Amino acid sequence: MRMTARRFVLTAVALAATTFSALPAALATEAPDPGDPRATARSGNLAWDHRDSCRTAGLTGTAYEKGLTSTQTATHLTITGFNGYEVTGVVVKGGNAYNVYPVDKLGELPWADLHSPLLANKNAGVPAISHWFFCATKSTTTTTTTTTTVATTTPTQSTTDATTPTTTAPTTTAETTGASTTGESAAESTTTTTTPVAAASPSDDDLANTGFGSLWLLFAGLGLVAAGALAVASPKLRALLRR
Repeated sequence: MRMTARRFVLTAVALAATTFSALPAALATEAPDPGDPRATARSGNLAWDHRDSCRTAGLTGTAYEKGLTSTQTATHLTITGFNGYEVTGVVVKGGNAYNVYPVDKLGELPWADLHSPLLANKNAGVPAISHWFFCATKSTTTTTTTTTTVATTTPTQSTTDATTPTTTAPTTTAETTGASTTGESAAESTTTTTTPVAAASPSDDDLANTGFGSLWLLFAGLGLVAAGALAVASPKLRALLRR
């Protein structure tokens, strides 16, 4: 009985050792198929909010769940815009595995038909996408716009009108009428003289100048006019004058 029990224990230990030694080989044969030459497939689950998710996926930068311009169906994802992110890679999870797409394998946009690894039964195709995220760094490129304002000054012209006062001296007009006779008819001659009168300056007692100093001219003129009238009206007087 003792030999039988010992053999049983030895057999169990040997079986366990054989099983554990074959386990890595079995796991190696069950590695997921990415189904896309641009991707590397890994078993398990990985999300953007896991600790060091980008480092676990073999990427650099920070994990972001949203931010890129993309379109998605149940099983495939297409990315068309970065929106200011410097993307280092994309992780697509579906089933029990996820695909890692490094940016150097994706090339220029658009990145079309990204998906998760194929199911173990390859005939089942691609599983539905449960979630996806990307690793990136924020773009540090900034655009600075400088605006230059030029001030224009228009000179203001100032016009000053100078007014010079004008003083006009009064004028005095004296009319002189002379008479002459020839034969039976007499010709009358009238001379008009205009003499400017200088402006009078006020005297010490501020009395106004009334112009009485020129009355003799008026009387002389009246005398000449009267003499001419008499000469014309009196033929007898003219005869006497001729004798």
